[in-house]
Amino acid sequence: MALETQTTFDLDAYKRAYEQWDVETLLSLYGDDVEQIQMDDATPPREPGTYRGKERLEQMFRHCKEHGVKATVENPVPGEERAAATVTCEFPTGRKVVANVILDLRHGLIARELVTAARDAE
Repeated sequence: MALETQTTFDLDAYKRAYEQWDVETLLSLYGDDVEQIQMDDATPPREPGTYRGKERLEQMFRHCKEHGVKATVENPVPGEERAAATVTCEFPTGRKVVANVILDLRHGLIARELVTAARDAE
């Protein structure tokens, strides 16, 4: 009988990494083949934005870090196979983006991220 190793997702590390824009730690929480599905005013439910891999995430995280975006992670909901949180990003101009994020987990890493976001006008 083989023993199965179970790895859990570290939601506290996710929160810390977002709020400090620790890009390397953030990326380490995602699986290499992560799928991100985004629904917002630009990508409505009938045609959501669908992205694969970490490249787009890395670009977004680095852009936010370089432009002084303040991030907060609230309403964490931990779980073994799924986790969720609200991520709010406030730009130096005062513009905000609020996203509710559902994270499907595999082996303690984010395998799929479903993002439903609302944003202030430019």
